[in-house]
Amino acid sequence: MLSLTPTQKVALGLVVVLLLAAGALYTVARLRAGGSAEDAVTWTAPEPTRTTLCVHVVGAVNRPGLYRLRVGSRVQDAIALAGGFAPGARTSSVNLAAFVDDGQQVFVQASQRSQSPEPTRSAPPPSSGQTQPRAHMVGAAAAEPAPAPATARTTQPTRQAAAATPAPATTRVCINTAGLLELQQLPGIGPELAQRILYYRHEHGRFRSFEQLKNVDGIGELTVEKVRRSATLN
Repeated sequence: MLSLTPTQKVALGLVVVLLLAAGALYTVARLRAGGSAEDAVTWTAPEPTRTTLCVHVVGAVNRPGLYRLRVGSRVQDAIALAGGFAPGARTSSVNLAAFVDDGQQVFVQASQRSQSPEPTRSAPPPSSGQTQPRAHMVGAAAAEPAPAPATARTTQPTRQAAAATPAPATTRVCINTAGLLELQQLPGIGPELAQRILYYRHEHGRFRSFEQLKNVDGIGELTVEKVRRSATLN
């Protein structure tokens, strides 16, 4: 066993202290660079995996409604929970082998025959040479055809009277109060001239005579005479 002098012992102790200090400094530097020790050991728990899903089955099935199935189920499983196909269902309208998703709607169509009823056939009218059977009544003879109502004779005079009634006279258009559409009902007045009449009336007030229409750009003597026969100032 080697014997160390007091000086050597002191030197060896200093080396050990230096090694421990260097190790501590290295650990502190690692923690500062990579975060705290608490952050280094934290972890996030995984979310629980969904095991069931909800499917809405509608259409030509026996029990339409909402049903819960296991993840990985197929359309055939959803229809089976809904009571299977209803009579007249169009089975080819859905893919029975397809996987179902959460919130999916499975719609089973109905065949065309089950949706539209068959048209009713009316009885053919009797031929002209065939006599219809007479109706029989208890304690009475067969019913005779009812006589024509007396009002039918007055149909023609009524129509003649209506035709003779004169039609009501057409209301004249007042050029001082008429709007854009009403002014266009006058002969020779189109959309552009109707707008000019409204602008002139807005700037100069009411028309005191039909002759003032000549002051509107685009209206001449011939148009004034046409308007005079179909319009009024009041």
